[in-house]
Amino acid sequence: KKPNLSEKVKKTIIVLDGSASMMAHEGGETRFNRAKRVVKDLISAKDKNAEYLIIESLVKPVIVSSWSNDRDLLLKRVDLSKCGECSTNIKGTMKLVEKITMVGNSRVCIISDDMSDLADYKTKLNDVVYYPVKSPGKSENIGIVDFGVKRNFRKKGEFEVLVGIKSNAEREIKVPVEITLEGKRLAYKTVSVPVKGKVQEDFTFVEERGGQVKAILSVKDSLNLDNFG
Repeated sequence: KKPNLSEKVKKTIIVLDGSASMMAHEGGETRFNRAKRVVKDLISAKDKNAEYLIIESLVKPVIVSSWSNDRDLLLKRVDLSKCGECSTNIKGTMKLVEKITMVGNSRVCIISDDMSDLADYKTKLNDVVYYPVKSPGKSENIGIVDFGVKRNFRKKGEFEVLVGIKSNAEREIKVPVEITLEGKRLAYKTVSVPVKGKVQEDFTFVEERGGQVKAILSVKDSLNLDNFG
């Protein structure tokens, strides 16, 4: 169903959430791709004279397109938008939106998978519409939330790796964890993560050569970005 925008609205600010959680897969597509479809539907509304300003909320707000009623240009800019790999500063983005709306009366459309930090903007903004793109229910996800490597100077060539793993699942999950150095497996174990819980696991290995150490979760869940450390 296409968003219903009033024909009286001539200016619309679209806020697109670009946080890492928007890369979660639901229903055969990512939340970010679903959000981009919502943006395109908004832009394709009946009133061809309406202008749109598109902002992607990342660590810092990024203006995807300044005010324009050129539908082709706006759609191209939306297609070029990419999701980030970190959390978003949605409050910083909304401060920018507030400044823009002070200059002219505009409708604000917020497209996100998490509206928990946005409740108070119903009162701060005259005309705000929310478009949640997260499917009903909670998507199961497990990921690395802490990662560190330190050298044991008491034993030659020995290193210790600390991996923190967190799950939002309603069940206990057993996940294989692999430690590699430049693609070579150095350590491996299966870790049990409790219901909606968090665990920390220590790994040790002996290696004389240097390089990049990685922790890898061998699991397929709603978000793959946090399966690596």
